Amino acid sequence: LVNLCDVCFANRHGFVNDPDFIEETRLKIVALQQQIQKEKEAEAKSSLTAKQAAKRGDVIEENEALKQVNARKRNIIKARAELRHTRIHKWSALVLPCENCGHYAARWRCQQCEQCTCAGCYTSLHSRGARLSHTCQRLNYYTPEIRARIERWYHKPKGRRGQDIDAKSKHARNERAALIIQAAYWRMIDKRKGLKIMKNRRLALRAAWRRRIIDEERKKALSYTLLDAFGRAPILPSDTRRDKILKRVARWKRERAEYYITQNTDIDIWYPDRPEALKNRKKRPKQGYEIGTLTELRQQAQHGGVLLPAKALPIGGSRQVMLTSSLQGIVRPGDRLIIDKKVVWVDWKNDAVGKDKIQLRFCWLGVRSSTEQPLPVYRLPPQSTGGRLLTKSKQFAYENLFTQVFVIEPTVGLTAVLARNEKRLAIKLRKSLPIPANYLKRRSKRHEQLAGQLAWRTVAYQKKCANNSTNVDNDIDEVLGGKKALRKKAFKETIPTPTTHEGYEESKRQARESAYLGQSGSQNHDWIEFKDEDTGKNCWRSKITGDITLEKPIELKSEAEIAFDTKKQARLLRAQVKNS
Repeated sequence: LVNLCDVCFANRHGFVNDPDFIEETRLKIVALQQQIQKEKEAEAKSSLTAKQAAKRGDVIEENEALKQVNARKRNIIKARAELRHTRIHKWSALVLPCENCGHYAARWRCQQCEQCTCAGCYTSLHSRGARLSHTCQRLNYYTPEIRARIERWYHKPKGRRGQDIDAKSKHARNERAALIIQAAYWRMIDKRKGLKIMKNRRLALRAAWRRRIIDEERKKALSYTLLDAFGRAPILPSDTRRDKILKRVARWKRERAEYYITQNTDIDIWYPDRPEALKNRKKRPKQGYEIGTLTELRQQAQHGGVLLPAKALPIGGSRQVMLTSSLQGIVRPGDRLIIDKKVVWVDWKNDAVGKDKIQLRFCWLGVRSSTEQPLPVYRLPPQSTGGRLLTKSKQFAYENLFTQVFVIEPTVGLTAVLARNEKRLAIKLRKSLPIPANYLKRRSKRHEQLAGQLAWRTVAYQKKCANNSTNVDNDIDEVLGGKKALRKKAFKETIPTPTTHEGYEESKRQARESAYLGQSGSQNHDWIEFKDEDTGKNCWRSKITGDITLEKPIELKSEAEIAFDTKKQARLLRAQVKNS
C-alpha cells in the first residue's frame, strides 16, 4: 500500500503488463505454496517423534527431533516472506495518465487541443508548426474526476447561465488575487513584528545571563550559604519559580518538598468527565510548579501534602468545612489534611466526606467567616507507627482532666473577665477620653475572640460538636457571661421556634385568634421591647418569627400615634405627586 510517482512505479513494476512475467510469477507462487505445505507436514512428523522420544526417555533423539522442528519453522518463515514479495501487485492510477503515451502522469493541458499530456509528449507535439502558439495550463494534481468535470464544462453550451457563471468565476479570481495581496502585506508586517520580538527576547536572554553570572558569584559567599541552608536566603533576580519556592525551606527538607509539589496535577486530570476537561483534551495539562500561586506552593513546601482540586471554607468552632468542589473518591474517612497551615483529621464516619463538604474529627480552631476567600487543601500521607504514637500522646496530654480543669478552663475565664472589664471601662471613658476608649474596645473584641477560641478547645465543646447540638454564638456568650448573654438566652427561650411550615402557620393562627378574642393587650402582646446597648435605641422582637425591628409595631401604637403616621404618609404622598 504505497503511493508512487510515475517514474518510481515504472522502475519497480516494469514487467507488470508482460504476460510471460505474469505466468512465471504464478508458477513460482504455486511452488512456494507447495513448499510451505511440505514443510508443515515434516514439522508435524518431527514434533511427533520428539514426543515419543520424550516418553521413552531418549534425550539424544528428542534433541535431534526438536532441532528438525526448529529448522522446518525457519524454512516456513522464509517461504512465506518470499511469497509476500512474489505476489502479483495490483495498482490503480491516482492521477490522469498521458493521453499520448499512457506511461506517465498528465502534467500539461493544451487549451486549443483539449488534450492532457506528460511533459515529454507536450514538448514533442508542440515544438514546431502552428502548435507553438497554443496556450497551456499546468496540472498540479489532475485526477480522472477533475478531467470528467472539465469535459462536462467545455462541452456544455454557454447561455445566459453560463455567462453568469463566467462573471462569478471572474469575481472569484479577483477576490483570490486580493487575498494574495493582503496575505503578502500581512506576512511582511508579521515578519517585522516577529523580528522585533526575537530581538527583544535575545536582549532579555543576554540580560538574564549577565544577572545569572553576578548571582552565581553572590551564591558562593559564606553568608548566603548559611542562610540558604536554613531557608532564609534572599531571592535573587535570576531565580526561577522553583528556586523562589524551595529557598523558603531548609535544605534537608527540600527533597521532601519537591516530591510533594511534583505530585500536583491539573483539575482536568482529577475530574476527566467535566465539560471543561472535555474541551481541553488537546491541551497539555498543568502539573508540578505550574499549579497554584507562589504563596500556596511555599506553604505546601513548608508544611507538606499533595494539593487537592478543591478549596475549603472553614468556620471557627464548626466541624463542617464547605468545599468548592467534591472530594468524594479522593479523600477517605480518617485522612490527614492541611488547611491554613493547620493539620486536621477527617472524621471516621462513612458519610464524613460529602458532595460539597467534609466533617472533621475536631472543630476548626481558626477565626474565619464564610465571606472570606477559600483556602487550599493539602492531603498528607498516612502516619508511621511513631507518628501515630506521638499523636496519641498529644491527644492524651490535651484531653486529660488536669489540663482541662487547671489550664484551659481557668484561662478561658480570665480572658472573658478581662474582655468584659475592658468593655465596661471603654463605655465609661467614651465621652471623656475617646481615643483610649476605642483602644480598649478593640482589645476587648480581641480578648472575646481569644476566649471563644479557648472555649472551643475544651472537651465539653468538642462533645457538643460531635452531637451536632452546639451553636457557636450561644457558647461564646455563655463563656463570656454578663447581662447581654443572659438577655439573649431569655429572648431565645421566650421565642417559639416551629420546626415545620405547618407549625409556623399554626402559631400565626393562634395569635390571630387570641387578638380577635381581645387577649393581646399591652400586657399580652406578641412583641418584646428591649434596649440596644451599642446604639441606645429601643428595639422590638417578635415572639412568633423572631424578627427585630427599630420601628414600634402597629399593635403597640396608640390611636394618636396611628393618626400621626397616617397624616405623615399623606404629606409624603402629596409631595411626591407635586414633584412628578
